[in-house]
Amino acid sequence: MILVIVDSTIITLANSGASADFIRKFLPEPRRESAQNVTSAFPGTVSNDYQKKYDLYNNYIGQLKTQQERGWQVADGWLEKPQPNKASMFRIHVTDKAGQAVTGGRVQVSFLRPSNKALDVTLDLPEAAPGFYGQPLALPAPGAWSMVMTIKRGDEVHEVKGETWIGEQQ
Repeated sequence: MILVIVDSTIITLANSGASADFIRKFLPEPRRESAQNVTSAFPGTVSNDYQKKYDLYNNYIGQLKTQQERGWQVADGWLEKPQPNKASMFRIHVTDKAGQAVTGGRVQVSFLRPSNKALDVTLDLPEAAPGFYGQPLALPAPGAWSMVMTIKRGDEVHEVKGETWIGEQQ
């Protein structure tokens, strides 16, 4: 019975926070004279739409399967060691299953900074030659970056995820 009461209390506090009455009964009085009512609540939102998550996951798995069947290959990347705040050429070569250049595509690349979302960089890479997409670019900080590339041609979508390092590795 004690276990049920303790677990129920923990679950209730985790879901809805502590009410002002609960805080007055079980917590010491605030030390500051200006303190008014003290409340506790979980500030984030929790999605309970499991059907939506299930549908999104199924769509993602379907896209991966289609992408594998299409057989596009993405090669290259930085043509020289990238340094922070210094433009370096970033170029990719996209070929199809038969090794032919994938032309006429739209390539968007996002460099995502795990430690600071404000530094994220997203840009479109122009097609410089058949199947070659790229341009010089500079990232603002050294260290690890996540990368997401989306290649679209008509209804075809190919996504590549990876990691890159800017500057000297420690």
